[in-house]
Amino acid sequence: MEIALPILVAADPPIMKLPLARAHEIFEKLKAEEQGTFQSFSAWFDGRAIMYTTAKLPLGPSDSKEFAVPMGAPGGKKPKIFKVTITKTNFVQGRYAHDETIQMGEMAINTALRTVVAQKYTCNRRSFFTAEGRKAIGGGLEVRRGFFHSYRPSINGYLVNFDVATTVFYEPGPLISACLKFFGPNDLALLDPKKRFKAREKKMLEKFFYHVKLIPTRGSLYARGKEGKVFTFRKFSAKSASEETFDREKDGVKKKVSVATYFKELGIPLKYPGLVCAQVSDTALVPIELLDVAHGQFARMEITPDQTKAVVEFSTMRPQQRFEEIQKGFEVVAYGQSEYLRGLGITVDSNPIEVDARVLQPPAVKYGFNKNANVANGKWNSLQNKFVQPAQITGFVVAIFESQQRFPDNSVIDMAAGFVKAARDFGVVVSNPSPVYHYMNRPRSEADLVNSLKALGKAYVERSEKGGKKEGPTLIFAVLPPNSGDIYTGVKRFGDVTMGIATQCLLSNKCKKGNHQYWANVTLKVNVKLGGINFYPELRGDILDPAKPTIIMGADAIHPPPGVRDKPSVTALVSSIDSKLARYVATSRVQKGSDSGKGGREIILDMEDMCVELFEKWKDYQSRMEKRPNSLPSRLIMYRDGVSEGEFQQVLDHELPKIKKACKTAKINPKITLIIVGKRHHHRGKPKDLKDGDSISHNLPAGTTIDTDIVHPLQNDYYQWTHGGLLGTSRPGHYTVLYDDNGLTPDGIQSLSFGLAHSFARTTRSVSIPAPVYYADIVCERKTIYMDYEKLMSDQGSQATSGAGPTLEDFKAAYSRVHAAQSNRMYFMVSGAPFREFLSEASLSFSN
Repeated sequence: MEIALPILVAADPPIMKLPLARAHEIFEKLKAEEQGTFQSFSAWFDGRAIMYTTAKLPLGPSDSKEFAVPMGAPGGKKPKIFKVTITKTNFVQGRYAHDETIQMGEMAINTALRTVVAQKYTCNRRSFFTAEGRKAIGGGLEVRRGFFHSYRPSINGYLVNFDVATTVFYEPGPLISACLKFFGPNDLALLDPKKRFKAREKKMLEKFFYHVKLIPTRGSLYARGKEGKVFTFRKFSAKSASEETFDREKDGVKKKVSVATYFKELGIPLKYPGLVCAQVSDTALVPIELLDVAHGQFARMEITPDQTKAVVEFSTMRPQQRFEEIQKGFEVVAYGQSEYLRGLGITVDSNPIEVDARVLQPPAVKYGFNKNANVANGKWNSLQNKFVQPAQITGFVVAIFESQQRFPDNSVIDMAAGFVKAARDFGVVVSNPSPVYHYMNRPRSEADLVNSLKALGKAYVERSEKGGKKEGPTLIFAVLPPNSGDIYTGVKRFGDVTMGIATQCLLSNKCKKGNHQYWANVTLKVNVKLGGINFYPELRGDILDPAKPTIIMGADAIHPPPGVRDKPSVTALVSSIDSKLARYVATSRVQKGSDSGKGGREIILDMEDMCVELFEKWKDYQSRMEKRPNSLPSRLIMYRDGVSEGEFQQVLDHELPKIKKACKTAKINPKITLIIVGKRHHHRGKPKDLKDGDSISHNLPAGTTIDTDIVHPLQNDYYQWTHGGLLGTSRPGHYTVLYDDNGLTPDGIQSLSFGLAHSFARTTRSVSIPAPVYYADIVCERKTIYMDYEKLMSDQGSQATSGAGPTLEDFKAAYSRVHAAQSNRMYFMVSGAPFREFLSEASLSFSN
């Protein structure tokens, strides 16, 4: 198979920013009108700037030719002429190789796959979305189900990776309705500048609709003669349609006329002249009642927790249902009818590939007194066991932000008794089981919250002083009402940054009726926050050999959501510090995000400094706690999250040298293994026979490992299901061994990764990826706790008048370091079920 590629396509006016469907329409018109050039071979287009063909085009001696393509315009206007220039650039042969040319060949075939659906459906990179399967999730957004497809090399040939995909769209329909759904209440006063549409509401709404495509309201008088007309939203007017005026010349006389009057004179009287207009060009204002939000627009933004929950519920499918949906999608795409794939000589089998897999034995999970918990499909019971290292609690306080009516005094007494019993059952020492508690008013500011919590701590000290021993509390419980994320953030900031004390937030409705299992789960989190060790997996081989100490690290970077240009990326690094690989410390930084709104840079720029910081903590713990002052690590194994295949070389070129340099700075010389953990992929599996899967979810059992058939022909990679399914179809971790000084065997690496998935301290079940990299992800997600927004805005000060946003240096200055008293603890053990598990099984594909 030979493919000519890439052939550059340029156009005047440019088509780069046109919707993909329109760009493909222009290209198909070109092919139809220039049959002498394209003849009878396949040619396909990526919708932007590159075309591929299966034979050489007759472009003349310069290998370049210009064509004029007339395209119809809306409203019967004169056709628009696109001047399209085609220039040949290269050839590639269809064979295996790890070079740029072959990668371009794979791009050509992936483009052919996308071209199959690009003219029929809404597309987003490698996913396409049909009109079926959609659900409103509130706020003017909807979730839609579609399909992901990608052409990938494997050890046994090329495969099409086909899966269900889900993403969030703007809900199409009247712009007025969309605006009201964004605000929540169905109150037109929210869009009236004389009533509730003030500067804050205007800014929020403009951010939400940034560059959204609008069309004339279907069936309205305004839509007549504007068939196919599409506007791009810019901003909202400051005044209503009845008050916004412009100069209009009529019969040689220039006078000011309002937007409402202008449309009335056109025979389009407004129903809501008191509402704002949408600005859709430098000069054009259109009343919002005359516009609709166009369909098929991806919502490239961060969504709320409630919206995320709705997306998860919509997306969740058991394996059997998922594979049935995949089969339906395969029939929709109809690869066999594609002229592009036929021209390449490619056929795609409609049956899922059957793969041999191994199911690894789980590690023994060790508790106190060297007792083992029985592990079955990634789950075990911690009751009747003592912690490996129970913490000591001198006493605790309870800050109650719920009303006394909903959470009365007897609920506080029951709560304290439930926690103390569960803690003592695990071996945790609680010296004073009677807490000091106080009902708090909702704080008006962070300073108000800090003062309230300090007063509560002072009350505890005064009580202890009366008892003859002056001391502060070990732990703060905060009882929160629903929808109190601001209080949660403030409490965590108070504990982690301001005072250096462990905090545990609880939802009032949950802890009020909490049973022994509930308080046992709370104790799992509290014990490690106070420096204890709950349990640890007995890893195979010599990983736990004190004579050959090992450091396990996890690293991650997260970026602002698509479309956000004014926020930084956040990076996190987590490291083990003990010989059992059960205690971890963390550090975090901010770095430059994206100027384009397309995500930040994945490479961790401060990797060297972060590594040095954690290496020093490892040495300090070994010396003080394990009494081995001369201990040096023999091995360093890092799990790196969030890196795409296209960024592997960047990690080797930029991060690995910084890790090595950090080792020299810290005066250690471990052999290094670097493993990439991929989660954002679409490989799914189900047992051939349901009886071989989980009895409830029918997922593949924990420990299922595939290192043949579907793995990359030139990379050291494998897929592993490390957890038992919770809701939908489990997603495996995709592990690529990028660098290995330690000479670990495939079995050794696979066993280690599976074992570390059992060391996640806050739950008695294995998780979807090794705990260290999971911890790094959690630390990244806690960014709002560490960012001092009051300082950020005060430092910005003088910039505010010029309209400039905070700089990277402003963000760095406002990003607080964890208090020294907390920095050696696992303060990042947040409450709640591992929500990542729900996300991984629902297969969200938020646009980016």
